[in-house]
Amino acid sequence: YASKEKNGERFMTPSDFVRSYLGLYTNSDYNPDSVNLLAGIVDTSKDGLISFAEFQAFEGLLCVPDALYKTAFQLFDTNGNGMVAFDEFAEVMKKTELHQRMPFNMDSSFIKLYFGKDKKRLINYPEFSQFLH
Repeated sequence: YASKEKNGERFMTPSDFVRSYLGLYTNSDYNPDSVNLLAGIVDTSKDGLISFAEFQAFEGLLCVPDALYKTAFQLFDTNGNGMVAFDEFAEVMKKTELHQRMPFNMDSSFIKLYFGKDKKRLINYPEFSQFLH
């Protein structure tokens, strides 16, 4: 599935991982933003390519008890800094089908509780897990 080579090492592109390996978004009219968003869960270096080491780490992640929470956290941590900012949260939410059908209130008290009144507060993994509950 790895279609790119860099310095003698093979890498998967977002399309390789999502469309070829996972078998999602296989139609020609797929949404590239959705593909990149899903691949970003595995691409922890955020360089647009998935190394074998990143792929192995993701497979290992799927074996831990809170795999769904960790996977969701990685989805929202779009810059890979280990924290989720309001801008990252809003960016991911706006790309979801659910948000397009029923827009999420980005000014709700729920958002202010986690991201602060000014939406500048960052949330870490334990806080994000609580946020999902």
